[in-house]
Amino acid sequence: MHSFAKHHVSPSATAASSKNGNAYSSLWAAMFPPKNALITSMPSRNKATERYQPQQKNFVKRPQTMQRMHLRMKYFLALCIAAFLTSCATIAPPAKSGSVDHVVMFWQKKPGNLEDRKKITDAIERLRVIEGITLLDHGTALASNRPVVDDSFDVALLVRFTDKEALHAYEVDPRHMKEVNEVLLPLTKKVLVYDFTR
Repeated sequence: MHSFAKHHVSPSATAASSKNGNAYSSLWAAMFPPKNALITSMPSRNKATERYQPQQKNFVKRPQTMQRMHLRMKYFLALCIAAFLTSCATIAPPAKSGSVDHVVMFWQKKPGNLEDRKKITDAIERLRVIEGITLLDHGTALASNRPVVDDSFDVALLVRFTDKEALHAYEVDPRHMKEVNEVLLPLTKKVLVYDFTR
């Protein structure tokens, strides 16, 4: 039979043994953690968040994409407006029905005299204030080799009136008569008038 001897263990040895045991236990726990510790240490998974994560990434870039789309739309609209305005500019608007055009050609007593021409055009400009006029313009003859074109006049006048009543009122208006008697007739040798209505 074997006999077992009872050994005496000192308190200091017990403390050292306990410290070593705790160190080994910590190392073992770090290398081989319990299953429930792994579960608790892992971050919780949210399937809903993972499912929509790509959409969230796209959503971060969406403001830049929308800004580019807005710029493209503005550029497209600007092109459309420019094309529309260009097409409108090439279409001459018709004059209002019932309006009357008053066309006058002047032949100066001194053909080509610039000083007299300036006096005539200044007198024409002063007629703009007369009521019933919707358009007033003047210019000089455009040289032409066509036999049907008369380019011998010095100054031409175009006046558009709202209606024939406005034309008749213009003909006897004191402001018109003043310019005719004081400037236009003294400086011209021939005056030719054409009136037409719509």
